[in-house]
Amino acid sequence: MTDDKNEMWLDDVEILRQKAISNVLARKRENSPRMGDPSWTSYSGYNYGRWAGRGFNIALGLLENTAPQAGEAGPDYLRRVIALVRAQRDEYRADEADEDGACSGALDAAMWAITDALPKSAP
Repeated sequence: MTDDKNEMWLDDVEILRQKAISNVLARKRENSPRMGDPSWTSYSGYNYGRWAGRGFNIALGLLENTAPQAGEAGPDYLRRVIALVRAQRDEYRADEADEDGACSGALDAAMWAITDALPKSAP
């Protein structure tokens, strides 16, 4: 027997998670044409579009694989995932290689996309 309140809580988290995933996928699609564009290749041969795609994939993986904690509200869940994405971005920024800069930029864009999924009334 399931608790209706518990089901509502899970629905709230899942609705926001799916909205965040949709937003991140939209940003990733906008980036896709850059993957084959030679003007997005650094002097050292790294393709910024490909590495940006890697950043979006990291953020999507965190959204898909981070389980909500018991009783965690949807906005709190998304804030926790944003903190995880920020930690990944900070890790990549620690290295000054070109490809890591592109990856961290995509992680920034993913954080903004996840933040955009938060209800506007949430502080």
